[in-house]
Amino acid sequence: MKIAIIMPVYNRKELLMKALTSIKNQSFFKNNENTYKVYLVDNCSTENLREVTKHFNFIKHLYCPYKGNIPAATNLALIEIFRDNETDYIAHLDSDDEWVENKLEKQISYMLNHPEIDICGTGAKYVKTGTGKWCDMIYAESDKDIKNLIKDNLNPFCHGSCVFKPEVYLQVGFYSTEEWRSHDNEFWKRALKYCTMGNVPEILYTYYNSEEVFWNWCDVSC
Repeated sequence: MKIAIIMPVYNRKELLMKALTSIKNQSFFKNNENTYKVYLVDNCSTENLREVTKHFNFIKHLYCPYKGNIPAATNLALIEIFRDNETDYIAHLDSDDEWVENKLEKQISYMLNHPEIDICGTGAKYVKTGTGKWCDMIYAESDKDIKNLIKDNLNPFCHGSCVFKPEVYLQVGFYSTEEWRSHDNEFWKRALKYCTMGNVPEILYTYYNSEEVFWNWCDVSC
């Protein structure tokens, strides 16, 4: 089985090393029949990212000239993935986050056991950068509950945890570069009528976040 992994990146070399290592260490890839390629999109970095990526042999380097525009960088990777035409699933990982070691193994197994699912996320551990503060979040599991959240303008996924069947992007389209600060929420709304969605109800993704608005919300909700 072949997995294409999309990773836009802007600087943060030390965090990039951790993210790529978490891919390399996936139990899913211990089986030699399962392979992967990271489509790493440099989003106008000023650091020399190849000082990090030279230690890994599964990377396709791309460059996006639109600084900070994550959906534009993601769309560039999607174009390359469909041009290569050699993947069974498309995954995402933010360059400053990490996958739990058995993340893909559990997630792909979940999708194979629920073949109707087109988009699958997981629970996430949110960690406040530079502190010991954290918050575990398990998202709604069923397609019905996820779609109700989308209709209520709530985010039902940790996008970086999601795995997609490739045909999702052919049916729904790519990400809006106009809604670049909330491109995932805009995408979910378009995906409603095309896709069946699910979440693995386990913490399989580590998300590093320093935004005070998020942590103020966590103090009330977590």
